[in-house]
Amino acid sequence: MGGNLIAEIIKNDIELAKNTNYIILQPVQYPEVLRQELYNMNFYIEDENIVKDENKYYHILKLYYGKKNNYNSEAEFFVGPVNIHKKIKRFLLYRR
Repeated sequence: MGGNLIAEIIKNDIELAKNTNYIILQPVQYPEVLRQELYNMNFYIEDENIVKDENKYYHILKLYYGKKNNYNSEAEFFVGPVNIHKKIKRFLLYRR
């Protein structure tokens, strides 16, 4: 399921999505569209990861309602601010 369709499903039952403890999503296509829509709907991506399987990359997002992530560039919608922070942290720990 792509990011566009996942965003539409959430919009169609936004009250249910708002009242969950957290949601796990795994868009197969257009994760950047999903991140943008989640941002617009006030969802916060608490954790995320990118997994590679058989030469395909899958984005896995854990989110909840009520707060927004800080996006400093359009590129962050493609990779995700949490993923960028994780990579920078690993790099800095490695450089010690």
